[in-house]
Amino acid sequence: MNCPVCGSEHIRTPEGGKRTFFRCRFCGFSWADPESRGDPETCRRRYLLHRNDERNEGYTGFLTDIIDRALECAGDFRQAVDWGSGPKPVAAKLLARRGVETVLWDPFFADSHRPQKESCDAAFCIETAEHFAEPRRDFQAFAETLKPGGWGFVHTRIAPRDDADFLAWWYVQDITHISFYSAESLRILGDMASLSLVRIEGDSFAVFRRPLPVLVAGGINLDIEGRPYRAPILRDSNPGRIHFSPGGCARNMAENLSRLGTPAELVTAAGDDVFGEGLIESTKAAGVGVEGVALCQGSITSTYLSLLDERGDMTAAVSGMDIFDNFTPRLVEPALERAVDSACKRSFGGDSQFPFSKLLLDGNLLPETSLYIHERFPDLPCWLDPVSVMKTRRIAEYQDGILFKDLEGIKLNALEANALIGNVCVEPVHQLLNRLKPHFKGLIYVTLGGAGAVRSDPSGTMHYRCPETEPVSATGAGDAFLAGLLRRRLLGTTGGEEDLIAGSACAYLALQCPQSVPPDLSAEMLETLILQWLFKK
Repeated sequence: MNCPVCGSEHIRTPEGGKRTFFRCRFCGFSWADPESRGDPETCRRRYLLHRNDERNEGYTGFLTDIIDRALECAGDFRQAVDWGSGPKPVAAKLLARRGVETVLWDPFFADSHRPQKESCDAAFCIETAEHFAEPRRDFQAFAETLKPGGWGFVHTRIAPRDDADFLAWWYVQDITHISFYSAESLRILGDMASLSLVRIEGDSFAVFRRPLPVLVAGGINLDIEGRPYRAPILRDSNPGRIHFSPGGCARNMAENLSRLGTPAELVTAAGDDVFGEGLIESTKAAGVGVEGVALCQGSITSTYLSLLDERGDMTAAVSGMDIFDNFTPRLVEPALERAVDSACKRSFGGDSQFPFSKLLLDGNLLPETSLYIHERFPDLPCWLDPVSVMKTRRIAEYQDGILFKDLEGIKLNALEANALIGNVCVEPVHQLLNRLKPHFKGLIYVTLGGAGAVRSDPSGTMHYRCPETEPVSATGAGDAFLAGLLRRRLLGTTGGEEDLIAGSACAYLALQCPQSVPPDLSAEMLETLILQWLFKK
């Protein structure tokens, strides 16, 4: 038996209660044995016995307190969902008096259809999560209703840690209550649903938030990849396979984020040709905001040609990205304004001055263009992937490396890290990090291929090496690494080893896919892999 929340096999069964329960040693989630839950009709009748109507002043006061606390957190929201509204939707009536239009969703009692994705400013789940038979599924569906920047409020009692206290707890006496949460299990469910657990107030009120969109600016291109069936012979024709896919560092990172449930707006330039149109459509289909993509008349869409070896590792690549040398601040300004407008329209809580959660740049843009975007949002935490050795040097030489000075974080591979400090030969990674630190105030991540990845911050250096895998394709793995760790930090992981593990796990999944971004990538897939690795530590 595995935990329904984290998947751990470390389950215990406390004895002595009238019902049979299981408790996870890893995340603290507890649940009732299906055979001790009662049949659905009995549970429904039991639920109807609750005096949850407007005549019950205690219940009305209870809901009013929750709504007051929600408004204090989120401000004046206008669209909400009452998830698990029950037979008498008192919360919706109380919210209507505050000017909030509320959709009802309850699979047993509400007639309306499930709310559309990204349609609500706030979502309430009041004394309902304890009825969830499949917490992962239900939390994810709950989260999908929220706009970027939207708030989720879950009221359910936090279970006592001690088994004797748990079995004697009044909350488990109700046979309709089948799922019981710890703070850690709520955090894990939030991660699975791409919600940040902001805080838990008292022992019952969990506040979640969906991050505002990430602004991703940089390259978009058509990837053409060649992989020989055997070890390549230089200066000769090598039988193998050719693969075409959407690519570009910024585009790949934006798609990774979007597939992982973190909204993204892309600012880039494409040619007014069939390749550019196809790239924009496929990127939009992946959920990325593409209003900030500029179509440049007469320009050829950027193309990236890579040659892999028989194992899937890159041996050489050629990038035809001249279009970005013409994507100057003058041309990026209207594209950026369209991205801002798109983010404001789709989000709750953002405005034209601060519509994004973070800024993510790649080195394909001209340094002056990247600087222009960075200065447009000077208070937005900024991250950078320089992309290549040549472009790392170009950024370092521009205005004495001005782009490096105010970064929250940077992701480099070993060659780029050495190029940044002018090394002719590659240094050992820990020695290299000591020389990199004076250049940055923020976080430094260096990916080392099969040797793993390292992170350096003022407190020290960490190294993580994930399980080995036979790569199908190395293209896109570095982009996945940065997207994975940045998403985890947006959800609240700001230290330790977990962001390294998250980046490595996302890269691990990308390595096993011929496309630059796995088309089936999801937050649940990534978080499940992260948890599996944590179990083995």
